[in-house]
Amino acid sequence: MKNLLKATAMLLLFFAVDCKAQGNMVTDINGRPYRTKAYDDIEGSPYLYDAWMPGTVKMNYGSVYTNISLKLNEQEGKLYFKGKNDEVLEFVDPVTEFTLNGMHFIAEAGTFYQVLADGSTKLLKQPVKEIQETKTYGSAVASKTFIAADKYFVMSNGKLTAVKKDKKAILAALAGKQAEVEAYMKKESLNFKNDADLAKLFIYYNSL
Repeated sequence: MKNLLKATAMLLLFFAVDCKAQGNMVTDINGRPYRTKAYDDIEGSPYLYDAWMPGTVKMNYGSVYTNISLKLNEQEGKLYFKGKNDEVLEFVDPVTEFTLNGMHFIAEAGTFYQVLADGSTKLLKQPVKEIQETKTYGSAVASKTFIAADKYFVMSNGKLTAVKKDKKAILAALAGKQAEVEAYMKKESLNFKNDADLAKLFIYYNSL
């Protein structure tokens, strides 16, 4: 009975400490105020999501922070978090990886990539937003719009290689098992323009 009471007390103590840590988590992160740019004259959004989304962040010194409100600016390639007073803050220390609304991102040489397919051969997506200017006939002012310009990469043996979303480029990236890969592609009727289909192909390749 004594052992049970002791174990229960230790569990309650751990829970209390854990809750306190969770509550102070945002204050533990080194952040600097970020002056949000004005995008009023540009149609669309530079963010992956306009609203703050829940996420988890792992820092280069090993600490992991959960239940953080995050925003990813795809035009600047920067990740922000919401401070305790709802201010927009930029990370001071390097972020090595994070999850945002269930999506997994890793950092390589200061650039964030979404991991579409993990394994020995990874399929990565660099989310990018560019500003496109269009000047209509007779107008003195060009209209500006954010457009998606995502880039795709294959990572194998620590090396990043840019790849296009077409059959020829993908097959070249998945060398060594082309017969099996092509058979799987035909069987599943995969669409190379679809991220989910490409992820399925890489997951299959890594299973061979």
